[in-house]
Amino acid sequence: MCDSYADDKDNERLATLNEQLDVEVFSANLGDACFARARILSMQRVAIDRGEQDVRIITKRKPFYAGVDPYPTFVNRNTNDNILSVTPSRR
Repeated sequence: MCDSYADDKDNERLATLNEQLDVEVFSANLGDACFARARILSMQRVAIDRGEQDVRIITKRKPFYAGVDPYPTFVNRNTNDNILSVTPSRR
């Protein structure tokens, strides 16, 4: 999640971010018709800094999606990148 500020001419600069945000892991996509609360495998508040970072969350069932601020509560110009497919751990 890389946010930015935009001025009145739509010029963007990276935002300073140091927040505790919701990070959730799912066994289905939030947009799926079959999505139910049981599909939420983990819900945690995680410190998120500006730039790219890895977050490791261990679940009992196989995760397919993970989201940072999945139910947009943080002001963000592009919420389409808040939920992504999970990549397998190298461990």
